[in-house]
Amino acid sequence: MVFSFGQHISRALRPAMGRIACAALLACVQTAAVQAQSLVQLTEQAQAYDAAWQSARAQLDATISKGAQAQAGLLPQVGIQAGSQYA
Repeated sequence: MVFSFGQHISRALRPAMGRIACAALLACVQTAAVQAQSLVQLTEQAQAYDAAWQSARAQLDATISKGAQAQAGLLPQVGIQAGSQYA
């Protein structure tokens, strides 16, 4: 029988590797359960950090404000003046 050092190591580590693999699988399952989030939560988090989204939102707000500014020019204007003189 030919016996090599590699076969000896692999046979000795098989039970330990099985336990390690099982522990890693359980850790992944628990991590996945902890990190589960809804699509709404993920979208809100992405919007908080996404520069493109924030830029588009700022552009939308500016466009809405320009509409209100344009409408203000069509509204009537009222002015008050007061004056006094001492002689």
